[in-house]
Amino acid sequence: MLYFDRALKRQMFCGQILIKARHLACEINFKIRLDKSIYPDVKI
Repeated sequence: MLYFDRALKRQMFCGQILIKARHLACEINFKIRLDKSIYPDVKI
């Protein structure tokens, strides 16, 4: 049961990292799109 609990905690931790990474990717993507709308002729 202890091993299962540890595995579950690791899974939750990995899930949090994935959520944070996805959120960060969305923010970066949004920022790039915003920059492109402000400077449409700049190639990123």
